[in-house]
Amino acid sequence: MKEKGPSFMTDEWRQAAVAAGLDEFSALWEARGEPLGDLNRARGGWSSAVRLSLPDSHIDGCVVKRQENFRARTLRHPISGVATLAREFLNLRRAAHRGLPVTEPLYFARRRGDSTDQAILVLRGLTGHRGLNEWFGPLREENRGATCVLLRQRMARAAGVLVRRCHDQGLLHNCLYPKHLMARAEGD
Repeated sequence: MKEKGPSFMTDEWRQAAVAAGLDEFSALWEARGEPLGDLNRARGGWSSAVRLSLPDSHIDGCVVKRQENFRARTLRHPISGVATLAREFLNLRRAAHRGLPVTEPLYFARRRGDSTDQAILVLRGLTGHRGLNEWFGPLREENRGATCVLLRQRMARAAGVLVRRCHDQGLLHNCLYPKHLMARAEGD
């Protein structure tokens, strides 16, 4: 496989990755972490995500997304498709450039062989954030008060405002599930 250097890496990630021995694509490809959901097998390949902690770094956890031959067909690439992590990386950069609150990419790279296309995207962990699916899950006994209902209303309104801002910027989220909208409660 052709393994070239990463197409994107922050200085912060470079320092943490070198210290953790994860500065090569193959080392990061093999790194083990806490799985974030099941392996997604579709589109002729697979995709997965793990939470990874880097001891002795300023990065408070990160999400490592990996995929192999996991491609989406687009108008520009209707036959060969495009690696979904490459598209996600570019869209995160576009959204951040337009002032939208998105997680920060720390690293992105691909390696390709004759029949294999692999990609890795490392994102800054969102400490203290939970997906809306968790905030709006079944009400437990301790979460049935008026404060919880008010908090959920505020989060739903904030999510609607955020989606409207994305659409106003010409950005469309093609996988807008509650687990992909992250929120953190602050103060009261």
